[in-house]
Amino acid sequence: ALCIRLLFLWVTPAVRRGWRVPLSQDDASACAGWATRSTEALLAWYDEQDASLSYRRRLWLLVRWRLVGSGVMYAIFVASQLAQPLLLQRIVRAVAAHEQGEGMWLAVLVGLNGVVGSLAKEQQLFATFCLGAELRSLSVALVYRTALSLRAASAPPSTANLLSNDAQKLLDALPLIHLLWAC
Repeated sequence: ALCIRLLFLWVTPAVRRGWRVPLSQDDASACAGWATRSTEALLAWYDEQDASLSYRRRLWLLVRWRLVGSGVMYAIFVASQLAQPLLLQRIVRAVAAHEQGEGMWLAVLVGLNGVVGSLAKEQQLFATFCLGAELRSLSVALVYRTALSLRAASAPPSTANLLSNDAQKLLDALPLIHLLWAC
């Protein structure tokens, strides 16, 4: 299961089916369990939380551990980017000293470093994109649930549209959130 998640192989059956016949909503929902939870499940989770907690606190409870996990993945990516020039420097020194055995192992290590860094970066982007999609979905659902409970005279219809546009910013910003500490 770890290899399937790491290499995004869970989407392969949908890609194969889509190659043969056009995909339907049922085909797409088969892959959805790996990515994000449904809006109904998110709303149920939100309603189960303590009502005294603020909206921001509830969202933090929703994303905290997955955000930390994606931060670890990004730290692995940053470490691999920092290690790459150091490994190349050692390869140059090994070649200059005519140490072919060490140079060969260092070249393999450079390749593995690139693969690990790329996998870590893609996993981080995927995790934060899924978190952003869940936050956007939950925020829009809460906005519309509140808008429907209000009387039509209380708030103009455009208010819900403006707030749902703000919820889109969660999806836009979350994949880049780790750049705040990495730069």
